[in-house]
Order: sequence, then structure tokens, then C-alpha cells
Amino acid sequence: MIVDHTSGGNRYKTIFEHSLHAIFIKLPDGAVIESNAAALRMFGYTAGEFQRLRIQDLVIFPDTVIPENLLNKPVPVAVTAIARNGQRFACWYSSLSFADENGGTCICCMLADITGSWQHSGQLLREKDLSDTIINSLPGIFYLFNTEGRFIRWNKNFETVSGYTPEEIARMHPLDFFGSADKALIAERVEEVFVKGRSDAEASFLTKDGRQVPHYFSGTAIEFENQVCLIGMGIDITLRVQAEQGIRERNERFHIVAKATNDNIWDWNLLTNEVTREGKKLEEWYGYTSWQPAEVDKYWNLLAHPDDWPRVTARRRAIFADPSRSYWEDEYRFKKSDGEYAYVYDRGYILRDTEGRAVRMIGASQDITGRKKDEEELKEKNKELKRLSVYLQNVREEERKYMAREVHDELGQLASALKIDLDWLTLRISSSEETMRNRLSHARKTVEVLIDSVRKMAYSLRPSILDDFGLNAALKSYCREFERLSGCECVFSATLDEAELDMHTRTELFRIGQESLTNVMRHAHATRVTVSTYEENGMYCLKITDNGRGFDTSQFSQTLGLVGLRERVGSLNGKLLLESGIGRGTEIRVEIPRQS
Repeated sequence: MIVDHTSGGNRYKTIFEHSLHAIFIKLPDGAVIESNAAALRMFGYTAGEFQRLRIQDLVIFPDTVIPENLLNKPVPVAVTAIARNGQRFACWYSSLSFADENGGTCICCMLADITGSWQHSGQLLREKDLSDTIINSLPGIFYLFNTEGRFIRWNKNFETVSGYTPEEIARMHPLDFFGSADKALIAERVEEVFVKGRSDAEASFLTKDGRQVPHYFSGTAIEFENQVCLIGMGIDITLRVQAEQGIRERNERFHIVAKATNDNIWDWNLLTNEVTREGKKLEEWYGYTSWQPAEVDKYWNLLAHPDDWPRVTARRRAIFADPSRSYWEDEYRFKKSDGEYAYVYDRGYILRDTEGRAVRMIGASQDITGRKKDEEELKEKNKELKRLSVYLQNVREEERKYMAREVHDELGQLASALKIDLDWLTLRISSSEETMRNRLSHARKTVEVLIDSVRKMAYSLRPSILDDFGLNAALKSYCREFERLSGCECVFSATLDEAELDMHTRTELFRIGQESLTNVMRHAHATRVTVSTYEENGMYCLKITDNGRGFDTSQFSQTLGLVGLRERVGSLNGKLLLESGIGRGTEIRVEIPRQS
């Protein structure tokens, strides 16, 4: 049959039958139709069994080898042959095609057993297997192609990522895996590899389903099978590209926010101590227009006021060290180019790692020099108002003292003289003039009421006991008067040594006590009140406590009575502490510092 279908006649038949190598004829679909004696010996089949086999039953080709591509090639390829008993052995495989007498295509395959030489090169084979395993385990796509763009080797990941089969990849050109936007760049870099020996590029790997996956590609020129080839790998950089895109978007938002606000926006990397700022707002604010932002940041510690900066840095370090804190703010002075200091309000949001360590802080600085000036002016005006209030109260007290003296001395003396005259007349009227005696008695009682009213009026305007005997005596006297008029028990106690109190302080404390007791009488419905003066923690203290019905301090905190008390306490640089609740009575405590 071989002689009939091949040129050369008996000569070729002799070669076919007596060859030491296995030779068999197969059809394009792989069916074996004829084999020589060497093939029967090599594989252990009978002639009949052989003709029921296919090439796939006899030979295992490497993953990257397509049998059809080996036709009529002068260089054989190493394959694994499978004998009838299941034993596997190494062979060189080559094939050529020819036409039979009917014009059909047949393929003549030859296998040379290289088991002996293969065993001698076992280490080489193991290294090849290892290299194949390494190549297929690479995280990226591996490729090897020649100067014509024909793929020689690739790994499994190349097939997985691209979506193409090995047969399809073997027929494709490397540029087929890139879109039009990247083809020119990749062609340039491939050429660079073959000229300079190495190159790389970032481009999108075009898959079979049309997806474009960002990759970093590298290539190196090597000599393989007597030809110059490019070997390289592509790494998927999708996550990196997405992260870079996210950073670009965040930076863009950062720049937009920085431009849209009057604040100086900053981003401080606490690990590298690098500060990023948008624009030169600080430089414009403080006159360093010729400086770059890095220069301002470099000299920041020197430009901040030396009286403020240690406090600011110490507080900031304490917040960084506390994992529960995520916000920092402070105020400090910053030196301008003209030597003057401006006020800065600085704040930032702290970012921490998984262990709670501060790694980054993003914030903003604001020039508050104008606000600080307004605050200072307001403080000064408040001081002026306080001094004016104290002056007016002193004037009022002096007027009260004068009026009390005039009422007591002038009206009191006149009423007393009138009473004396009425008493004299009463003694000299005879008992028969009963009507006259009754009228005089009524007039005398009226004068007594007048005298008592004058005394009360004078006491109310300015109790002389305050000037003559001091604060404790005046308060004790007023408590007795309060008890007599209200019917409410009033207990007074005093441990305060008032020797160091000036008259203004004594007067204000007395008025505070007087007004507090008046409020108790009007509103508290109390049955017991205690008033005490004492000294505690370097403070002069006055406390008034009642057991009345109390009130909700949140609703009545701005009544005129409480506002007046706060004004008096404020004139002494003191504190007014108020505790009350419905059904719990009320306690008013005044604390005046000794230096006042």
C-alpha cells in the first residue's frame, strides 16, 4: 500500500518496513490506517489493533503544540508516547503530508524512541517541567514570540485572561491583543526590545469579549531555537489604576474645595511629615509672596509665636496619642513678613490606621486677626460698661445714703418734735374736753406711724448699721426685719472676717442679700431661710437658701431679678451660682475673689 501511494516504489517500501523508527500513516482526522513493524514493537499492538487507534491514543503533545503546525517541519518535537501496557516513553515526533491515489490527504508520522538519551538528560527534563510549572504559576500573562510576531510559548493565564483558545492564540499576532489607541505604542516598544534589548509599557490588554484590562508589560530580547525572540510578562494593574483614579478625583475635589473657600486647606502626612497645601493663601495673608509653600512649612515652628507654639504642639501630641480622638483645633499667633503677629485658627480631622495610630491629618487654617481685634474691642467696651455700672451703683448708693440721712435727720426730727408738742398739749387739756383729747390722741398715733415709716424708709435706702458696724451686722439686722415682716423663719450665720472688705464690696453683698430675701418673700412661699457669710478656697462667699417651692432655672434664667444679681456680682469679678428645681427650694451662692 505504501508502495502504491508513494513515489519510489520498492525502495520506499523497504525503508518503511525495515526502519528502526516507528512509522504509521494516518488520516487528517487522526485515524491510523497503516503502521510498520517498528511501530508494532514500540507500542505493543497488533496490526489489526493499530488500525483501530487514533493518533490521540498513541501520542501526548505538549500543551502549547498544535500537531497540524508540525506538518512538513524539518525540526522534530519531543512528545510522550503511550504503549499498549500504559507505559509512557519519550519520542521525537515529525510528520509530512502527501496525496494518495484518489487525491486525498494522508499524513506520514515518524516517532524515534529517545528513552535512553532522555534518561541521560533527565535533569534537563525535570528542569523543563519545573520551568513549565513556574511559567504556568506566574500571576501575570507570559509570552514568547519571534520577530515575525509568531507566538512560540505562553502560559495558561494568557489563555484565561484573553479568553482565546491555544489554537486561536497560535494564529494571532501580539498586536491583535491591543486596541487602536495602544497599538502604535506597543509596536514601538516591541521594536525597542529587538533593537535595545529591553523595554516596557502600560496599556490595556484587549480580551476576546472586548474588555480592555490595564496591564504593565515588560519584554526582553533572547535567543531561542536559533532565532531572536521577545520574552516577557504582563501584570494586571487594574487595582492600581483605580486607586490612582480615586486619588486624582480626591485631589481634584481637594483643589476645588481649596479654591472655593477663604481658608487655607492643608493635608499633613504624619508618617513622612510632608504637608500639601493648595495655592499660596498663607503667603498672601502674611506677606511671604516670594516664598514657595515648602519654605513656609519649613520655617513654621519659627514663625509661630514662641509663647503659643509649645502649648499648641503639646496639646496636638496628646490628641495624636489618644486613639479615641479624631479632631484637633487651636488658636495661635503667626509672624507676618512685617514682624507683626496675626491670629490663626487651625483645626484638622485625624486619620488613623487599624492600630489606632495617627497617620494623616486634613484640615484648614483661618486668619482670625480681624475677629480677635473685634473681640478685644468688645472686651474693652465690656470693661468700660462694667466700670460705668460700678460708678453708677456707687453714685446711687451715695444718693441713697444722703437721702436716708436727710429723711432720718430732717423728717425724723420734725416728726419727733411734732410728737413732743402733741404730748405736751394732751397733758394740758382738761378731762372735760374729751373731744379735743381724742383728736390729739389720734394725731399723736399718726405721728408715731410717720416716725416708724421714716425709719423704715431710711433703713431701706441705706441702713446706717452697714456704715457703722459692717456687712455681718447689717445682714443680721435685715434678717430680723425680714422675719418680722414675712413671718418666715430666717437664720443668719457669719464666719466671714470682713476686715479686708472695702465698702463697695460690703455694699454690693448686702444688696445681693437684700434683693434675694425680697425675692423669697415675693415668690418662694418658704417657711425657712438661711443666710450665711464665710470664706472658702480664697473666696468671699454669701449663700441664701430657702425651702420654698423653687422654679425651673432654664425658664427663668433671664428675669430682671436674676439679671440684676448677676450685674452686681459681675461688678465684683465674682460668680453667681444658682441651684433650684420645682418643689426643691432655691440656693443662691455668691463667690467673690479675695483680690477684688
